[in-house]
Amino acid sequence: MDFCWPDLKLIVETDGLTYHRTPAQQAKDAVRDQTHVAAGYTVLRFTRAQIKYEPERVRQVLEQVAARLSAA
Repeated sequence: MDFCWPDLKLIVETDGLTYHRTPAQQAKDAVRDQTHVAAGYTVLRFTRAQIKYEPERVRQVLEQVAARLSAA
């Protein structure tokens, strides 16, 4: 995982093409996400392009999800 907020049970993965390009890599990511979700975590994935070109949207999503998880 790239970022984790254990108190919120929130994990953020950042997917660049270097490590998330092939079907095999994507399958490994899916299994990892399933494991985290089964353990009660919320998993968010953002692409490198989203982080680079849409940082405000990424921030808004993170804030909204963090607020929802804090309220739970």
